[in-house]
Amino acid sequence: MTDVMEDSEQFEIRIEFRADSGDPARVFTAMTGLIEAMQTLDRDLLSQFGVELQSELYLEDVARGSLRAFFRNVVKDIPDEALESFEVRKIIGHFLLKAKYAFLRWAEEHEELESPAQLESLEGELLEAARETEVLRVPAYQPIRRDRLVSVLKDIGDATRHLEEGDRADYLSAAGNAAIRGNLAVSEDAIRELLTSDVKESASEQTLLVKKPDYIGRSKWSFRYQTHVIEARILDENWLAQFHAQQIALQPGDGLRVRLREVFYYGHFGEVVSATYEVLEVLNVVHLIGDQDALF
Repeated sequence: MTDVMEDSEQFEIRIEFRADSGDPARVFTAMTGLIEAMQTLDRDLLSQFGVELQSELYLEDVARGSLRAFFRNVVKDIPDEALESFEVRKIIGHFLLKAKYAFLRWAEEHEELESPAQLESLEGELLEAARETEVLRVPAYQPIRRDRLVSVLKDIGDATRHLEEGDRADYLSAAGNAAIRGNLAVSEDAIRELLTSDVKESASEQTLLVKKPDYIGRSKWSFRYQTHVIEARILDENWLAQFHAQQIALQPGDGLRVRLREVFYYGHFGEVVSATYEVLEVLNVVHLIGDQDALF
């Protein structure tokens, strides 16, 4: 990646892909997710300024093997006329470009986020971007919250997971270029520690359709539960021992009647940020016949 953006108020998201392989929709799905992640990051970075951000988006080119989208940030509705004396709109615009570059460069250089303490270096990078662009002169500036940093990192990972081997996504701007990588693993513990404000736990009898059993170890099983797929570890050691000894047979399409423990972790606005499932007891195997949807 050698291109350099000359427009100091513009940035580009570019996805290069193998045009002769995979589902082409993956590229547009990934681009949509990355656009939304960058818009979220901009809103979070500006949340302490008391200003409104409007992003102008225009798609320049869709060519064989490449999808390029250009963006411009427009800051408006700044109430204090005194701020105009040092071109606050331009200062904030430069800060957004440099902060996004610093954010993505940090993510590019790290493989795993296990503890919130690891975010200290990222916070330092963003603070340095604020110093270099003089945005610290804007009243009421405060660093972005750690829970928001983790949320955007997760959004970027979710977007880039649609890309396949041989694809790549990049951020290009006058502030610098960075690869947009989705290989940063954000642990569930880190997500829960930063994003959770309430936890609710329940146990009940449920029927789970077996999607992927574990035949040899103590790994999680994959089940269809209601309208979605979950992963759950089976804690019923007696049943597992019989299953691994081939004393219990499972056929494709079979289900398990179980006592299921569900733990939901809720964020500060009531949204579910994480959920865990454990099978406390296997009651019996259910041979599902006919329309399986009717049983969930």
